[in-house]
Amino acid sequence: MVIGGISSFLKDLLFAIKDKNFKFKVIYFYGESNCSEEIKRLGIEVNGIGMKKALRLDPVGLIKLCRQLRQFNPDLFHCHGSYPLLAALLLRPFFRRVPVIFTFHGTFRAGEQKSDFIFRKALGRCSDIVVVSKAGATALRNFYKCNASITVIYNGIDPYRMEVSKNFLKSRKKAFCGFTDEERIVLCIAQFNTNKDHKNLLLAFHKVKELFPQARLFLVGDGPLRKEVEDIINLLSLHDVVKLGGLRSDIAELMAMADLLVLSSKSEGLPITLLEASAAGLPFIATAVGGVPEIYKAGVPCSIVPQGDPEALFGAISAFLDDEDLRKNMGDEAKKAVRLHFKISSTAQKYAELYKDLVSRKS
Repeated sequence: MVIGGISSFLKDLLFAIKDKNFKFKVIYFYGESNCSEEIKRLGIEVNGIGMKKALRLDPVGLIKLCRQLRQFNPDLFHCHGSYPLLAALLLRPFFRRVPVIFTFHGTFRAGEQKSDFIFRKALGRCSDIVVVSKAGATALRNFYKCNASITVIYNGIDPYRMEVSKNFLKSRKKAFCGFTDEERIVLCIAQFNTNKDHKNLLLAFHKVKELFPQARLFLVGDGPLRKEVEDIINLLSLHDVVKLGGLRSDIAELMAMADLLVLSSKSEGLPITLLEASAAGLPFIATAVGGVPEIYKAGVPCSIVPQGDPEALFGAISAFLDDEDLRKNMGDEAKKAVRLHFKISSTAQKYAELYKDLVSRKS
């Protein structure tokens, strides 16, 4: 199971595009995701080929991939991730040199020069590159010196999947997760890795707990730095106010339970988590990285703070916890705005047009 992100986006995209005369097959490199069953219910074939993560592109995995592709006989490859892209380009000569689209979901931090020669060459061989933000396009041009065709298509979301049952009770969900009804929940949904920068969030919350004794931080996710996060929690004596939720599939209910969402990343593309929060009417604070400011500029109200600044995070979290009207008003406005500006139907239409264009040019 993996956290929302790309998997949630892919599920929404396939649902919105399934009636546009395309036939899809989804292949996961390292095992199926938590969205696999929902994608299968759309009548789409889903397979995992079990690539060995340590080898990234192991020969046995490539053979399995080649067999699956031969059975499907695709007219186009759409890759979400650098290793699927490299695999598609390696196997492309066996499939009549079908067009290859690569969606770049990330960006780079300022000063983080990328010099991966192989990936740079791979980008140059793509039929088209889709980026999920203007910041992503700038990153590819500046850091990878990419001169290939680049199309900006913002991520979209199906807002209705963030609605909870009429029987949902916030107090019951809080109790289930180990919180009392009086506590104020600050939610963070992110993998435990260097990029998500949980350290600065915890440093900020160390000050928050002094000002707001009823504040609680709920960290949902897992990853290679979980032990480091646990060590920081113990070092700052936060074990009584911070809970680790692990990997979850009840994201809509968690967002309905929470009072605020925070993302303290060092870099981002256009985070699905922030769109999900907005669709759920949950106000959010995020760092000014990647495509995050573009969400605000598109009309979604939110609080954006400098990256790597725990004082700024502390100030923003405190302002929201101190003002219930601010939380409600911003959440309500964000819910309206995300349905207007980040509709998955618009995203799907743009991808459908790109698919048709590339396949027709190949013909």
